[in-house]
Amino acid sequence: MQALCQYDVQGGKVNDALAALGGGEFVEPGAMGYARTLCEHYQLAGADIDARIATVLRDRNIDRVDAVARNVARVATIELIRAEVPPKVAINEAIEIAREFACDETAKFVNGLLDPLIEKTAKDA
Repeated sequence: MQALCQYDVQGGKVNDALAALGGGEFVEPGAMGYARTLCEHYQLAGADIDARIATVLRDRNIDRVDAVARNVARVATIELIRAEVPPKVAINEAIEIAREFACDETAKFVNGLLDPLIEKTAKDA
């Protein structure tokens, strides 16, 4: 999520954003490979991921959503599409990340966004 946020806000390349994280104190051991996979997926299919999120945004443009909420939703959506993480786990992790990097209101927003996205993703599968 941190790399996607940096990429989203500052531009550049996803790999540059990942390199900036390095693997130091902010990255748990073993997490960098998974982060790279998620970021590469977004780089390849970002328009589709954003379009999926937009379907549940109720009169909001994704660019107007808070950067943390937007990128937490992107990561969770990728996890839902890839189906490697159970949907409820992906949502619970997204809520916790939103709470950690933003606030309770952002966590509630992410939860409200992702619940209907699970249903839509299941129908599209």
